[in-house]
Amino acid sequence: MDTKKDRCRICYSSDASPSNPLLSPCLCSGSLLFIHLDWLSFRAVQRCEICKGRVVVDPNVFDLKDCYMRIRQVN
Repeated sequence: MDTKKDRCRICYSSDASPSNPLLSPCLCSGSLLFIHLDWLSFRAVQRCEICKGRVVVDPNVFDLKDCYMRIRQVN
């Protein structure tokens, strides 16, 4: 497995799209840093079960297009 790619900590996929980007919604780092928006929306948690930090992304008001464009500019 290529460890240099950003991967979702739930499904381990590095695939991201405008409708389902990889996000870093809490204080987790390393291989636990990213999660797909779909998983985050499905879980609907306010605190991360791993780091206990506050989840700072509200999937109901999240600007998907803006996030995806910023990620693509960095990569």
